[in-house]
Amino acid sequence: MKEGGYSVAYADDLLCMIEADNKNEIEDVGTEVMEMVVGWGNEVGVQISMEKTVMTLLKRPFPKSRPSKVRVQEKRLKYVKEGRYLGVRVSERMNFRRQVESLRGRVIGAMGKLRRVLRKEWSLNKRTIGVIYLFSLSMNNLDFFALCPTDCCFRKADT
Repeated sequence: MKEGGYSVAYADDLLCMIEADNKNEIEDVGTEVMEMVVGWGNEVGVQISMEKTVMTLLKRPFPKSRPSKVRVQEKRLKYVKEGRYLGVRVSERMNFRRQVESLRGRVIGAMGKLRRVLRKEWSLNKRTIGVIYLFSLSMNNLDFFALCPTDCCFRKADT
C-alpha cells in the first residue's frame, strides 16, 4: 500500500483514512485500499456492503462537476458530505458541529428523564442525586469522547 493509508477497525466496521497531496492521489490510494479491503473480505468470507460504503473528504470536497473516481468492483464509491462511524458523525472539513448537537440533545433528554424520576419522594440527598447526574452525563459523553479522532487512535496501514 502507498504511504498515507490509515485504518481504524471495530468489530465489523472499518474506517480508512487517506492522506495525500491532491485528489488524483487520493483516488489512486483510495482505489488501492478498497481493493485490499475487498480482497481481505473475499479471503475470510466477509461480504463488503457497497450500499453502506461511502467516502468523505475531510479537507476540500470534490467539485460537483468532477465526482470521485474511487472505484470498487467496477462501481464508483458514493460521495457523502457527512458519514457516520460507530455513531460518530464525520463531516467535510472535520466539522463536528452536527455530532455535538446530537450529543447535546441526547444529554438533555437523559437529564430530563432523570429529573422526572428523581423526585422528592425518593428522599435522596443532594450529593447522591449529583453522583447519579454525573454518572449519567459521563456515560452519555463516553461514546463521543472515546471516538474523537486523535493521532493515537490511528494505526498506519502499512505497518
